[in-house]
Amino acid sequence: MKIIKWLSVILSISLGANLWFLWYFYATNESPRTPAYNGSGSYSPSAKRTDEQDAGDIARDNHGLAIAKPQDGLASNIQGLGSNAIDTAMPNEPELERLRADRSAFLNYLKALDKQQKFVTLDYEVSDYLRQYPQDIEALLLEAKAYYHTQPLNIALVHYMDLLSKPLPREDRDEIEKLIAVNTTRVVQQFTSDNAWDLLAEFLEPLVQIDPLNRQYLMALARAYGMQQQFTLMEDMLATFASDDARANRLRENVFARLNNETVIETPSDLPPLDETPFGGSRVADVLLKQSRGQFVTQARVHNTLVNLLVDTGASTTAISDIKFSSIPKPQVEFLGLFNVNTAGGTIEAPIYKVKQFTLGQRTLNNTSVLILPSNNLSQYDGLLGMNVISQFDLAFDATSETMRMYKKR
Repeated sequence: MKIIKWLSVILSISLGANLWFLWYFYATNESPRTPAYNGSGSYSPSAKRTDEQDAGDIARDNHGLAIAKPQDGLASNIQGLGSNAIDTAMPNEPELERLRADRSAFLNYLKALDKQQKFVTLDYEVSDYLRQYPQDIEALLLEAKAYYHTQPLNIALVHYMDLLSKPLPREDRDEIEKLIAVNTTRVVQQFTSDNAWDLLAEFLEPLVQIDPLNRQYLMALARAYGMQQQFTLMEDMLATFASDDARANRLRENVFARLNNETVIETPSDLPPLDETPFGGSRVADVLLKQSRGQFVTQARVHNTLVNLLVDTGASTTAISDIKFSSIPKPQVEFLGLFNVNTAGGTIEAPIYKVKQFTLGQRTLNNTSVLILPSNNLSQYDGLLGMNVISQFDLAFDATSETMRMYKKR
């Protein structure tokens, strides 16, 4: 009995020591996490988006060009924080509270986040700073930069346009005006070449509200409305110009001419062989689409990455999964921005890139927009073949053989 009692005492002491060590380890190593932006206007500790995952791990410089995003986190020693210097990779909550109590230290902390491209965290922290100091120009510029890297591009540009009403230094004003001009021109040109008229209209609408006399915005938005056959909205945009304005009248003519030429041709059951064509002459079909479970599918190559795509005439932009996109060499793509896009599951925020080469059948298309979607949004396919590619082909459908052929437009 004495042996059993001594064993019980020893086990009790051992158990107590283990529990104490576990408590001590947790108390000295656990620190609160900074909430992450969840993409819906609020912050949550369990949000999926982080600085390392945001927008495909791509950051943009001041001119909106794609650059590699560093992955090494905040510098191990944040410089320039004076007496509140921090020697850890990320301040814990007590250290953050000390920073927030010192305006100069808090602002330097925000600058450190910017320098290390921690834009999601910067977005959260700068909002707290501006609640205390709402007229701080440096902080307002940092907030706009955080928006630029975490919000849909048109929202970020509207934010920059609002900043132009502030008493900014001349250098900052010039830089903002250049950023707005470079990004809007690039998106207008890309979406116009893609025939992505719905995306172009959605991108431009808030910009026109802020700058209703901007000729570039009005003309591009009028064209986008016209190509969607929303002629009343097109005329509302063109009403700003004089009735004899040459460019406005030419735009009307071009819209109607293009709409009259864009047709989809159905052929009878005796569809010619693949090396013939229902359009006359000696044209050869570039792509043969196959049916799978009542839907048309095809294969394509984005540079050297093979993708199986579901043909979707309701999608304005071709999309591929984030998994497939990760295998494409970064020099072969250019980040256009984050955009709100409509999917079967509803509206989501997703990045759009311009890819240098997109090969479909016998044809290689240059500088094509591609939307990047989470792989779990795409079922068993690698992506969707959207109208920005489909519209560059004539389609021939045979209901009897249930086949579709695509002929590159001349």
